[in-house]
Amino acid sequence: MRVHFIDAGFYHGDTTRMFRDLCRGLGLDYAIDAFEAHPAIYAEHAGGFSEDPAIHVHQVALGETDGPVPLFLSQRPSGHSLRADRDFVRKRQDKQPVSVTVPGIRLSTWLRGQLSAGCDLRILKLNIEGAEWRVLEDLASAGLHTAIDLYLGTPGAESDIHKIQAYRGRYDQYVGFCEAHGIFMQRFTSWQPERNYDLAGYLRRAQRLFAAGDPGWRHELRKEPSSTGG
Repeated sequence: MRVHFIDAGFYHGDTTRMFRDLCRGLGLDYAIDAFEAHPAIYAEHAGGFSEDPAIHVHQVALGETDGPVPLFLSQRPSGHSLRADRDFVRKRQDKQPVSVTVPGIRLSTWLRGQLSAGCDLRILKLNIEGAEWRVLEDLASAGLHTAIDLYLGTPGAESDIHKIQAYRGRYDQYVGFCEAHGIFMQRFTSWQPERNYDLAGYLRRAQRLFAAGDPGWRHELRKEPSSTGG
C-alpha cells in the first residue's frame, strides 16, 4: 500500500519527520510533499530531507491564488501567514503589515496534477496559520475534498482560525462548513504529540483493509469520529 502525505505547513519539518518515521516503522511505502512558504525557513530546514527521494519540500504558499502572493510576517517565528489580519503580524511605522512576496498555488490546482500518480491513500496535514478555511473552500469548490482520505491538523481550541480577526466568533461556522463536506480534522502536531490522533492505528487498519482486497476499503476506513469541533 502506497500512502501520500501532504504536509501543508512544513516549518521545521517535524510532522514530515513524524510521518516518515511512522511509515518506516509500519513498513509502508510512502511519498511526502511538504510546503513551506517562508524562504528563510525553507532554506534552513528543507535540506534535512534531501537524501530521501520520497520526500519533496516545496517553497510555495498554499492559498487561494495561483501565482505570487504576499506572506505576512509575524512577530513570532512560526506565525507567518497569508492572512494580514492574523494575530501578531508585524507592522510598519505606518501601521501597514510587513510582507514578502512568495510563490503561491491553490491546493486544488496542485492536487489535480497528482491524482494520476500511483497512490492508495492520501492524507493532508493542514496547519497554515489561519488560511485553512480558504484552502478547504477551494478544495470543496473544485470537488477535490473527497480525494483526501484523512485530514490532520489542530482542531478545536488550538485551531489557528481563532487567531484571524475576520473569523472571531465564527469557528462554529467553520466547523459547520467542514462537517457539511465530510471533512473531519484530527489532531496531528509535534507539540504535545501524546495528545495526537492515533495515526498508527489508522494506518494499520488501512493496511488490513487494503490487504483484504475489499473494493470498498477506503469507504470503510473513512468511518471516523469527528474531532474538527474539538
